[in-house]
Amino acid sequence: MLQKNLVFISTIVSCGTLIALLGTVMGMIRSFAALGASGGGGDSSALAVGISEALYNTALGIGTSALALVIYNMLTTRIDNITYGIDESGFTLTQSFASLYK
Repeated sequence: MLQKNLVFISTIVSCGTLIALLGTVMGMIRSFAALGASGGGGDSSALAVGISEALYNTALGIGTSALALVIYNMLTTRIDNITYGIDESGFTLTQSFASLYK
């Protein structure tokens, strides 16, 4: 029950990386289209816009994935600690009843 909604965070981690890759590819397509339209060497500003777009998308996707991964790991660790505490409490309670009612 505690891990029920963690699948959303792990999906964000995976999708963030894929969106970064898609943005990089689209920016490079725009850059090479600008390079091809200018005949191979002309409009450097259009080329720079495409490369800038690719880098922004890459940075945003990687940043989103990294943040979501950190949050996912923090929540997973917290859930593991809660589960461990519940197991230890149950074991202690069982041992205490076993020692009292032999």
